[in-house]
Amino acid sequence: LTLQALWGLVTIVFIIGVSFAGLAPSVAAELRDDDGGLSLFGGGPALPVCDSAAHSECMAALRALAAGESCACISRRGWDTSTLLTVIADLSNAISSALVFRQLSAVAKYVCRATSALPMYVFYCVMGRTAWRIQTFVVVIFLCVQVSVYTFQRHRAA
Repeated sequence: LTLQALWGLVTIVFIIGVSFAGLAPSVAAELRDDDGGLSLFGGGPALPVCDSAAHSECMAALRALAAGESCACISRRGWDTSTLLTVIADLSNAISSALVFRQLSAVAKYVCRATSALPMYVFYCVMGRTAWRIQTFVVVIFLCVQVSVYTFQRHRAA
């Protein structure tokens, strides 16, 4: 676990270093601000913020042209509370999964991940992250049933 985390960190630092050295400038472009300076938590895609002057100018130019195009923009740059909580949750999931799942077989890991699809889909729908679709729900239920049947058959065979 520690060696895996170390190699992950080394790989990320190497990729960012290569980008900042100019060998692959588009790889970590999100880590730079509009002036080209290093901005680890304030960077973002190369789009204007929606309430900026650049976006207003783009919208005015489109109105003048009356074209069917659009101006792309982002709502904010950098990290907010949701981003930080997402990173913490993802890291906690990775660490706890590694600690718990290293004791389990590959089949048990698959069963755990597959059966977690149902509560996660319901959670996403309740939180408004995705729209409820009966087709998706049936597929998720079917996946859980298949995994359950496989698990029961394997348990009986043992």
